Amino acid sequence: MIAYLAWITAALSCAGSLAYVGYYQLRSVSVPRMLAKVTATGGLALTALLLERGWLLVAALGVAALADYVKTFRTEATLMTAISLSSIFNVLLSMWFLTEHWSGLGAPFVAAGALAGIAGGYAILVWPHMGRLRGIVLPYMVTVLVAVLTGLGAGESDPLLTIGVLLYMLSVILLGFELMLFHNEYRFLRVVGPMIWLLYYSGLAFFVLGGGR
Repeated sequence: MIAYLAWITAALSCAGSLAYVGYYQLRSVSVPRMLAKVTATGGLALTALLLERGWLLVAALGVAALADYVKTFRTEATLMTAISLSSIFNVLLSMWFLTEHWSGLGAPFVAAGALAGIAGGYAILVWPHMGRLRGIVLPYMVTVLVAVLTGLGAGESDPLLTIGVLLYMLSVILLGFELMLFHNEYRFLRVVGPMIWLLYYSGLAFFVLGGGR
């Protein structure tokens, strides 16, 4: 029965994701648009709960669903709230990696140095465009780095976790470029906006798929 319900919530999640990326993403703020987005991430949270993936992952995905809900309003205030919620998501995800799936990094200092180099170059590119968001974006970037590093260290327990981490990291990188550099270029958003969502959603889905050891 539980497995059957998990299939239902997973199907609802996929349907919400496809509806959002295929129709609602580039449209104006509306209740159906919000429902599609929240159904996608909220459905993953319910699936993780039914499959007993651990309360930390369930909580992280629940926070992600709340952040996605807040993002649908498209205001500066809600953007800042969404970034704060996304930081909490990253912290919970890191805790899940460490407590449930940590297997260690073969070369931790090399991995940390490589990620720090990527983050530093990325920060140099977007820093002039952060404006008032600097105080909240920089802590968020730190939590992303921690989530990626712990995720890579947990990936040996299931390669699907590594795939999820890489997809999620790419979505964050592209999202930063969208918000800071190309937020007024509609042609850019038409192409990259769906890519960001598909990378983000697929990353979260791989966490659920790979979290069942």
